[in-house]
Amino acid sequence: MNVLLVSYYAPPTSTPRAVRLANLVQALVRRGHRVQVLTSVNTGKDTLNLKKLVGSDLVEVPLGPFGRAQLRGSARSTSDSGAPAPKWKAKLKGIAHGLLFPEWQSEWVFQAQAVIPKLGRPDRVVSLVAPFSGAILGTKLAKKYGVPHIVDYGDPWSHSVDRGLNWRRPLDRLAEKRVISGARALVVNADLHADRLREVFPSAPEVGCFWNGYDPTDFSTNNVEVGTEFRHVGQLYSARLSLEPLFQVLPEFPGLFPLHQVGPSFGDQPSELIVHPAVSFAESLRQMQTAKALCLLGSPGDFQLPSKIFHYVGSGRPFLIVVGGERHAYSSLPLGDRAVVAQNTPEALRDGLKQLTERVGKSYPPLAEFFAETIMDRYVTAIEGWA
Repeated sequence: MNVLLVSYYAPPTSTPRAVRLANLVQALVRRGHRVQVLTSVNTGKDTLNLKKLVGSDLVEVPLGPFGRAQLRGSARSTSDSGAPAPKWKAKLKGIAHGLLFPEWQSEWVFQAQAVIPKLGRPDRVVSLVAPFSGAILGTKLAKKYGVPHIVDYGDPWSHSVDRGLNWRRPLDRLAEKRVISGARALVVNADLHADRLREVFPSAPEVGCFWNGYDPTDFSTNNVEVGTEFRHVGQLYSARLSLEPLFQVLPEFPGLFPLHQVGPSFGDQPSELIVHPAVSFAESLRQMQTAKALCLLGSPGDFQLPSKIFHYVGSGRPFLIVVGGERHAYSSLPLGDRAVVAQNTPEALRDGLKQLTERVGKSYPPLAEFFAETIMDRYVTAIEGWA
């Protein structure tokens, strides 16, 4: 079978979508399938050699004006100095997001026309989104070749709390409805997201749920020296839950106070939050494994599972999950007592931190059901059946 994967992000960048793409490529190759990858120009330090896996079937879409500008900004922001991204980069992204639909990366749909002739006719098209323009491009390609289209959601689209620009939500809903109407199947990484899609789009096709998982070899099996810091690893988006309730009660727990943020922080955050520069993917995993305990800050609508939840599991450290409501995606995970889930109120967080304190010092074993290789093998079996 010849499978065409459409994803804006791919190694050597190490965004969650790029990591999922890499795991899926390896699973398809293990099964003996030909894999074509249509992606943008990516930079980063991920060691996976995608070109070695798929050869000339790696087809890169040339960057447009906004993409080239973003790439220059990214290069500056990931320098050895750890300096933050230039302010003009954020402003440019905001302008592009306002001009292009459904987001600033959408220019790649038009840029792709120049390289599409390099593709061989696939038997399946799988679009890994976001950005959601990838689903639009995947829909066009599946229609062009007359083959099944599978849409793999990393984030909610039209019902996301992070989308902003409310006047565009009807357009998002219409575009998503058109993509779904032409899809053979949808893929999510949380049961709650699957339920939400069925609620919003009653005529949606089959929805499969496959977690991101993690690679156990990414974590050291030697004696790891556990540090003294309570850490949140990964970006803190302004659309996430507020940290204020947590910092109201965190000083009551001197063994955990203060919270260390490893990675970029956006929006107004408590002054007591200690922010460290962005680090490489490999270093972020080390920061997880050497933390005293970890914190995961959810969003007001926790429909999907962030990739870091699986890496937190792989780290073997206890962690606190802060959620915004009774209904959240984390409830479907068999996490055991390594995780404490608490509502974002001072009372609930106080109780959650008490439980977390009792778990500090424990090391938790790997959970085989979260291994990416096993999950991706099941995913490939589903792709094979979606004729």
